[in-house]
Amino acid sequence: MMIIMLLTLLAGFLIGWSSNSLYSKFSIHNNNKKILHDTTKQFSEVLENIKSNKALFKSRVNQTVYITTNIKDYGDVELVYLMDKKDIALFKENKCIYTSHILGNMISDIITSIRIKFNNEINDTVEVLGIVFSKSDFKRMFKMDPNDIEKHQQAINKIQEDQKSDIQKIIEKNEKKLSLNDILDKIGEVGYNNLTPDEKEFLKNNSN
Repeated sequence: MMIIMLLTLLAGFLIGWSSNSLYSKFSIHNNNKKILHDTTKQFSEVLENIKSNKALFKSRVNQTVYITTNIKDYGDVELVYLMDKKDIALFKENKCIYTSHILGNMISDIITSIRIKFNNEINDTVEVLGIVFSKSDFKRMFKMDPNDIEKHQQAINKIQEDQKSDIQKIIEKNEKKLSLNDILDKIGEVGYNNLTPDEKEFLKNNSN
């Protein structure tokens, strides 16, 4: 009798555990489907907004592009496109609400649309201290004309090139001096007449 009761309790436990496990798996599956559905819905609206001129380029810093738009469920949002990772996220008031890692092929469509629509703004940049800014955003942030930065950088580059040229001239001059000294030493050892035609020509051109 005791054995039958134990077997009954064990069977009840196993049935209950199995039911809970199946319910848990079912809940996770449904939750994943809901997340995919919601994510696809929001990014579909973003894609349509980009194509229909309802999205605005905000800025670019290094490999990150910022675009603003408005979607029904969240209002004004910021789309953050990571160019080097080919990934996109949606932010609402600095909080990430959706990422594109589960989108599949749709992410390629969004990136292509961004490239087509905002190509000029994305590539119109200025680099300052190793950081790439979109020119429009740089001007707004720092109240400076990025063209002035570029002119200043060009002037610095020219000075650096001139300095390199001066150093190169010194090196070449020193190399000539060394060669001239070698020829003079040779004259002391074997006489001028035993110089090669090239050595005589070099001596003639560099005797002053």
